[in-house]
Amino acid sequence: MPEQPGSIQDKGTSMSALLRSASPVPAVPMQNSARSTGFFAHHGVWAPGVRLFRRLGFSAKAAIISLAFMLPMLGLLGWTLLNQADQSLQARRDALRQHVEIAHGLLGWAHAQEAQGRLPRAQAQQRIVRAHRDVLSARLRPRA
Repeated sequence: MPEQPGSIQDKGTSMSALLRSASPVPAVPMQNSARSTGFFAHHGVWAPGVRLFRRLGFSAKAAIISLAFMLPMLGLLGWTLLNQADQSLQARRDALRQHVEIAHGLLGWAHAQEAQGRLPRAQAQQRIVRAHRDVLSARLRPRA
């Protein structure tokens, strides 16, 4: 085969010599920290999880991922239930406080009626019971 002018063989250099000398990045030895972490060096803080998931089977991976989603949801569910229980307890306390205030007002009215001689004690007590029952039934009726 005839040699063409300007070819590599024309100049008497081999291809491997050209490749070695034309290397754009000089060979630098790896640092100890990069060598010790190896493949997982670019994973950063997630490297332990990546290593763990590479060693585990599918069922263990599925269990871990399921727990990772379920535990926060269970926490939120528990928090919601506690919040609703607290709100229900507070509503009951408020209702009881209102009933006590109503009963106190009715007792004061009945005592005044009895003290002025307008009603005998038995009749005043009956009116208090009837009025309190009316107030309670009015509060329990659904509003339209």
